Amino acid sequence: MNLLDLETRLWQKWMHNSIYYRRIHNHINQLFYYNDFIRQKNARLMKNIDYDRLDIETTNRKKTTTETNNNIIPRSFINVIIPGMFNIIFVIGALPFVLQLEILKHYKFFQILPQFIPKSGPRYVLTLNVIWSTMQFFQMFYGISTRIERYSFLYLINLNDDHHDNDGRLESTIESNQFRLFRNRLLSIERCLVISIATIGPLLMLSMIIKHSAWKISIYLTIFWAFVFHCCIWYICSSTYQFPTIIVIVQYYLILKQKSLKQEMYQFQNRLYNNLKQNRKIQWMRLRLIQLNQDFIWIQKEIASCDQQLKRYLNILFIGFDLLITYLTCLIFLVNLSIEFLLIYTLIYFAHIGLLAILIFNCSKIVHFNREFLKLNKKCLYSMKAKSVLTDRNFYKLDSVTNLMLEKTSGFSLFDGTVITSRTFFTKKTFKISDLIY
Repeated sequence: MNLLDLETRLWQKWMHNSIYYRRIHNHINQLFYYNDFIRQKNARLMKNIDYDRLDIETTNRKKTTTETNNNIIPRSFINVIIPGMFNIIFVIGALPFVLQLEILKHYKFFQILPQFIPKSGPRYVLTLNVIWSTMQFFQMFYGISTRIERYSFLYLINLNDDHHDNDGRLESTIESNQFRLFRNRLLSIERCLVISIATIGPLLMLSMIIKHSAWKISIYLTIFWAFVFHCCIWYICSSTYQFPTIIVIVQYYLILKQKSLKQEMYQFQNRLYNNLKQNRKIQWMRLRLIQLNQDFIWIQKEIASCDQQLKRYLNILFIGFDLLITYLTCLIFLVNLSIEFLLIYTLIYFAHIGLLAILIFNCSKIVHFNREFLKLNKKCLYSMKAKSVLTDRNFYKLDSVTNLMLEKTSGFSLFDGTVITSRTFFTKKTFKISDLIY
């Protein structure tokens, strides 16, 4: 057991035993609040949801006897609206310096916030915070849904439950343990990172308040903006790291399922070649191929459902990270910065590139595994056709479906329907940055 496992155990203990810690934790991590809300307030409904599959079709089919209003989750005032409003207040306070509105700078209300930042670069720091705050606001009021079927992916947080251990295609105990270990450690890293930033940030803010004597302008406004700034640090950190972490966990879960199915397809292919040489077990081969294709279709439904549920979160992150990376690129390469700011901006720059690259890599991996399975399926079809195991009619039917799915492979997508692959980063991102520079 390492430090991450120890932190996970402590977190689980506090979440279970301390109602105050749980409320504070869920206030900052809104998806955990919705997970608890759904489990506690809609227990009867959750029993009817098919948690072996994460597709909306199955979920809706199992809830036919449930009233429509049970599908609505109210937007929490404390856990969603308040964090969003705090960030809007911060954006309003920072805009006069970001947009260089000289008229508003004369008011004391707008003079306090720059005192929390080093004098050498308040505009750049405030601009970054405005982008982060805007991302968090859109996550609260657009990304977070009020429809219960949009939260089926939260099932993965509860995978420790005994009745969820044998999940779908994660039939192997090794795979299930591998997923839980990955999930717990990734969530632990996210918590440690958020706590570290949210602890260091207020200390730096306090040092700037003392250095610039911000209270001389107005002690009440200084207390007000210090409280807003402190809360926004927590909310921004949570929004920046919570949603990518959950998305990566869902992607990892789907990738494990795809790997398991692909391995079964490899085994079927090897047995198929051996059986075709000996001309036996023909009926078994047809049935097994049909079963593998049905399993593949189920996984495609899960991928499509997860894409639908996470699309808003993912696209807000893509747009926000795109703006941040573009802005930081201009700062680092086009603006004459002091060495300390250059180092800080470079660290933030590579951190956001890393987050964006991980999301794109996992999206691309899902598409890659889909294509690999379809190519193996196509080889098996041609082998069975050559030995007259399949009729011409069945062969052309299955082959047409396979070709169609190869042309339009499912995966995580952008708002315009573009499936995210490894080419997304190099084509779309490079184009936008080069446009800005030239």
